[in-house]
Amino acid sequence: MGFRMFHWVMAAVFLLAYLSGENAGLLHAWLGYGCLLLLGWRVWAAWSRRKGFPAGVNLARLRSSGQWSRGLTLGLLSVMALLVSSGVLMVDNAAVISHGLQWLMPQPGAEALGRLFAGLPLVDAADVHAMLAKLSLWLIGLHIGLLLLFRRPAVGFMLGLSRRKRVETSPPRMAASPAPQPESPLDGARLQVRLYGTSHQLLLPAGHRLLDAMEQHGLQPPCRCRAGMCGACRCKVAQGKVVMHNNLVLSQEEIDDGWILACQAEADAPLLDISFDHAASPVASPHDH
Repeated sequence: MGFRMFHWVMAAVFLLAYLSGENAGLLHAWLGYGCLLLLGWRVWAAWSRRKGFPAGVNLARLRSSGQWSRGLTLGLLSVMALLVSSGVLMVDNAAVISHGLQWLMPQPGAEALGRLFAGLPLVDAADVHAMLAKLSLWLIGLHIGLLLLFRRPAVGFMLGLSRRKRVETSPPRMAASPAPQPESPLDGARLQVRLYGTSHQLLLPAGHRLLDAMEQHGLQPPCRCRAGMCGACRCKVAQGKVVMHNNLVLSQEEIDDGWILACQAEADAPLLDISFDHAASPVASPHDH
């Protein structure tokens, strides 16, 4: 499951669970189980650094709107985990699971699986559960508002409306001894990379993203989400121009200054000179947690 699908499935399951809370019936309980499974999936995706999922939060950089957004999302997911956990402890899980599974399997098998959860404690946490539900709605509202105010590209990405962004340094700086250039950028490009203090030159086939091409040539540039969401693969263009497919990290000012995301950028010039060796980074470090 990709990040965008996870987001909308999680939103739909939570909304249905919230709307069915008045009756607190079997559907509500099973939607709570669904939320719990999705939250577990999200934790696993973060732990395994699954492709397409954004990086964590760097507490030292909370002045950044992107970091505030991630911090708020982390808080929202934490509150939702507490909300679902309190709901699980409020019901007879053995009965709920056995009754729900009777729709999918014979009754004896459903009851046997239900008995596996008979040892869970039963707690009266209705007030806490209701408070956490209201807090979740407030955090969802703040999350949406912050995205609309400061991270509109992220909104476009989640809605499938991302646009390719042309990035060009101005003025371009000529390399000291440029290698022979193809006649057209469409035929490929010559890529010069400064990485970890060493300069590399390689041929970049047309249509290949910079990160993929570098990895195919044995280089190991910093990367994480590979979806233009974490900023770990940021680098700076010294010469040439690129087209980026997706960008949820860099501001327009940073783009104008020559910063790009290697996982999303394709060359749009015969010669491209980029560098990862910039100590002053405008966005989050690849080791943010």
